[in-house]
Amino acid sequence: MSDGELQQRCARLVEAITKAAFQYVCRGLFDRDKVTVASLLALRILISDGRLTPEELDYLVATKVVTNAGSMGALAEWLPPPVWPRVKALEYP
Repeated sequence: MSDGELQQRCARLVEAITKAAFQYVCRGLFDRDKVTVASLLALRILISDGRLTPEELDYLVATKVVTNAGSMGALAEWLPPPVWPRVKALEYP
C-alpha cells in the first residue's frame, strides 16, 4: 500500500467512524438537540482540518458589541436596536 493509498484509506475510516459516532449519539438525543450536536461536530472537524482557527470560531460564537455604534439611520425602521451594535462589531477585527 503506497503512502497516498494509506492516506486515502485513513481519511475514509475517519469519515466513516465520525458518521457512525454521530448517528449513535443522535439515537439518544431529542430532535431539538441534534442540530446543536451536529454544529459542534462540524466546527470541531473544521478546526481539526485547519479550515477554521480557534480565534475565528471565538469570533463567530462570541457576541461582540461595539460601545459606540453610532446612528442606525434608515435601518431603525426594521432593525431591532440591540442588533445594531453587534452588526457594527463585525466591522472591526
